[in-house]
Amino acid sequence: MRRNSVLVALVATVLVGAVGVGRSVGAATRQATPATAGHPLVGTWIVDPEVDDPTNPPSFDVYMADGTAINVGSEGATAGAWEATGPRTATLTFAGLLREAGSEAGFILRANVEVDEAGENFTATHSFTLVAADGTVLATAQGGTARGTRLRAEPMEAGGALPPGFPTWTPATPEAGTPTS
Repeated sequence: MRRNSVLVALVATVLVGAVGVGRSVGAATRQATPATAGHPLVGTWIVDPEVDDPTNPPSFDVYMADGTAINVGSEGATAGAWEATGPRTATLTFAGLLREAGSEAGFILRANVEVDEAGENFTATHSFTLVAADGTVLATAQGGTARGTRLRAEPMEAGGALPPGFPTWTPATPEAGTPTS
């Protein structure tokens, strides 16, 4: 039952997002600045969101020239914004909602990112804030480290191989009483 409700919510989010993106493409294109348009962060990245946590699966980030950011991870998708702070550095914010065991909370992830000179990898430090529906801050954490590798288009013949930078992880063992299917 939970899987069906998650699927319905994900489909609704994608449809609403697609409508919003379709309507905002013209406006978003006009908002690109020289600082973001040619910035090496623009593109798609395979991200190890918590380098120190071997159980955390990868996520995928897309940074657009207009300052829009999208993150897709194992828990769903989040929206964000980013700004260039230097030729290879940026600051970003992602915001989203969490639903777990009947409770809801919002979260905000803020990060400082530095892209390497080759433009193929980044490192980031980040903070995390968890907020209740009434605005009460439930938890905060600072100092997390993430690492990203640019995702490049590959020919079909590359099938069967992982793209460069695709991290490995050890799935967490489900807690007792947690359904696994």
